[in-house]
Amino acid sequence: WKSKLCQAACLRAKRSMAKGELIYTVEPAPEGSSGYVCTLTPSETNMIHGEHCSEGPASSKRLAEHSAAKAAIQAEFPEMYQAIVNAPWPAGGPGHTMAVPPMAAAALGRKRKMGMTEWGGAEAGWEANDGRDGKSRLVHAAQLLLGRPVQKGDIVYETFSPEGEGATQSGFASSVTIPGHDPETAYEGQLSESKKAAESSAAEAALAALEETVKSLEEERKVKKSAEAKRKREEQKQRLAATKSAAGTGPGDHQHLAEALQPGGFTAVGGVGPVSWETS
Repeated sequence: WKSKLCQAACLRAKRSMAKGELIYTVEPAPEGSSGYVCTLTPSETNMIHGEHCSEGPASSKRLAEHSAAKAAIQAEFPEMYQAIVNAPWPAGGPGHTMAVPPMAAAALGRKRKMGMTEWGGAEAGWEANDGRDGKSRLVHAAQLLLGRPVQKGDIVYETFSPEGEGATQSGFASSVTIPGHDPETAYEGQLSESKKAAESSAAEAALAALEETVKSLEEERKVKKSAEAKRKREEQKQRLAATKSAAGTGPGDHQHLAEALQPGGFTAVGGVGPVSWETS
């Protein structure tokens, strides 16, 4: 829930989150209860619009923080909250998704193409079984989308730590854009333990969203490549035929053949050796 709140707040603010902009204060549960409770407050930057408390005591400090984040999403991003709780999450809950559900992102008022992949992460993405990681496959996809080799700046990753650079508990989140294809759309991955994993997750989210477009372009490329190969084969056959014809035709042979085809003309006789001609 903390990562989802961070993603939602960043989408709404259209910027990354800096350290300390969401303040989680965890305390022991009131006397008579066991566990912990949490209060979530914004800093002066107001990445969220109010204070939110966890829904009752939690068994650990971390779960108390997630409970407070859940309350914040429910209050400030209700459509996103409904999309999350109604989605067919795998065992373990919303934290195992590749990205914020598309309908949840749409609720934030900004076009986002962050399609959900099948559960299993990278194994379920476009051309997932070719042995390449998400970033490598996104380079190939970008080549198809742009119609040329990828250059520096064609694929832009923005990676940040939701609670400050270098944070290990919350990890890293990343988004990726392809400005030459669609400068207004960013594809966001799941919260990950490292920057590399976060960028790979963002690439997988982009591949999932662009899957149909890329497949169509890949088919077009294959058709064009096949047609070009066929054209080259035909040209080669014509060159070989012309070469053989030129090598096997002597002076005056064309005239003899023309006369032989005319009524009352010549007929070729003989087997091996020089050909002789006699009248019909």
